[in-house]
Amino acid sequence: MATRKKGFADIITSRRTALAFKSDPIAEETLQEILSLALYAPSSFNLQPTRFILIRTPESKALLADCAFNQQQILDAPVTIIACGDSRVDHPRNVNAVIALGNAEQAMSEEQAQYLKQAVPQFFVHKSSFTSVETWVNR
Repeated sequence: MATRKKGFADIITSRRTALAFKSDPIAEETLQEILSLALYAPSSFNLQPTRFILIRTPESKALLADCAFNQQQILDAPVTIIACGDSRVDHPRNVNAVIALGNAEQAMSEEQAQYLKQAVPQFFVHKSSFTSVETWVNR
């Protein structure tokens, strides 16, 4: 029997919240793939304001559980990933890092780099669609 690729509607309607996890270790290569794929999430100017923290030790999971309504799955999962928004995303250092990555991947022209250097600071000064950097990051 041929397997059918799941369509977008199938994926959305079959999604469920995981309330329990196996404690089996997750291969480092798998974790790296998950984090690499997360970088494909769109963000304005491709600034990628998300930072990830991997929680692996029982002690750290216990501290996190205290902050997360004592959810048992945090304690049971072999790794918990915390996604954080970096409110320093508009800093020139971050913009330059995005440009460097674009250059390394041969995916950014000098014209695009110059546009980012000019447009990003103005975007965050005028804040036409948000009230603060934190609001933008959380979106």
